Amino acid sequence: MREVALDGEPFAEVKHRSFSSTVDCNLLNGPVLVFEKTSWGSREFQLRAADDPSTIFCTAERKGFLRIRWELDLTLGAARLESMGFFRSGFLIVSGNDLWGSVDGRGVFKGGWIVTAWNALDPTDFLLIGLVFNQIQRMRSAAAAAG
Repeated sequence: MREVALDGEPFAEVKHRSFSSTVDCNLLNGPVLVFEKTSWGSREFQLRAADDPSTIFCTAERKGFLRIRWELDLTLGAARLESMGFFRSGFLIVSGNDLWGSVDGRGVFKGGWIVTAWNALDPTDFLLIGLVFNQIQRMRSAAAAAG
């Protein structure tokens, strides 16, 4: 289990399932959630209640071919993750023309991610954004390993 902090305070623990893109998320003061693909060939992920698959908190869908972009359905509304640039690993959180924040890795040796937001996001939004960024990093690593 990996601990996830919000404003320096732990608020969730996440655990990746082996050989899968599914992540189990245990909110310390809330429900147990699951981050997973909606179906095998899908590009859509959802953060949902573990005990009730119909209770969906947030969704994310990968868009684009050459330029990776993710469409997000957060508690505050629709947003998207857009790459910060070709030589940058981070992504901007954008809604319409408004910049809501960013997400980037903590560093080569630390692992994990940092979500910086200028709007008051729900903890499930922070969690979804971080998990999508983690998924992007895993896809990049797999592509680099494949050659």
